[in-house]
Amino acid sequence: MLKLIQTEFLKLRRRKLIWVMMLASLVMPFFAFLYFHYFKKTGVEPVQFYKWSAFGYTVLIILPFVLGMLCTILMHDENQNDMLKQLWIVPISKMGYFFSKFFIVLLYSICFMLITAVASVLFSVLPGYVAFEWQSALFLLEKCLEIGFITALAMLPILAVAASQKGYIFPIV
Repeated sequence: MLKLIQTEFLKLRRRKLIWVMMLASLVMPFFAFLYFHYFKKTGVEPVQFYKWSAFGYTVLIILPFVLGMLCTILMHDENQNDMLKQLWIVPISKMGYFFSKFFIVLLYSICFMLITAVASVLFSVLPGYVAFEWQSALFLLEKCLEIGFITALAMLPILAVAASQKGYIFPIV
């Protein structure tokens, strides 16, 4: 299983789109920074800023879209080059193959939300909109980890459908 995960990392590190999609984690913290800069608000409650920057559209739109693209990218390469036929010659379990893909999605989701949390703190504290408090920063970190984990679990059906398009993992009924 670890070899499969390592292989997935090696395949993905060459793809520039994966790194560009990770930059999408900076979109909402940057827009929150612009919003509070435009209205010249200082002394904002940390929870209010974090709702704008990390818990708003990032959770509802950006992260699911990015993870959906990642799931499709993970399965597209093998389907395009007929690599799965060669892969099944090697004694690899289909469930191990599937869960190695899921582990990549899970790790990507958690990293995405961690970058969002760090960017939210930086875009709020450095300009002086929010006074830095460890308690609010740890709350943001905890919620971002939860959101990253839950959103990756929500992507399981998309990954399963992408994996089963040609009947490789689960036959579509």
